[in-house]
Amino acid sequence: GVPLKDGSFVFDARTVSEAGNGSTRAGEKVLAAKFNAKPIRGAGDGVSDSVKANIGGMQEARVADGEMYVDPQDVKRAGGSKKLYDFMRQAEQARKKAKRGQNTGLAALQPA
Repeated sequence: GVPLKDGSFVFDARTVSEAGNGSTRAGEKVLAAKFNAKPIRGAGDGVSDSVKANIGGMQEARVADGEMYVDPQDVKRAGGSKKLYDFMRQAEQARKKAKRGQNTGLAALQPA
């Protein structure tokens, strides 16, 4: 399973894809550079929660292939989980504004 430390943060697969303007692999590069996020690999898809994980070695959790996690020290470096949730909201808003086949514009968003 994926060992998550207490205070880690997980970006959902849709946010990962949106960060790459519709490309999961491109989004992984963006989130790795911006937040030192690490990709989650395993069975299933981006919403299946098929990958076993644990939080702090004690609490069972489930994550999905295509999601990414940020270690606690990188969460702090980014300004805390609120900043990461803000980024996710920006991605959701960009996705809602996007028209099929067009660049969503998330890459042009100002950093929080």
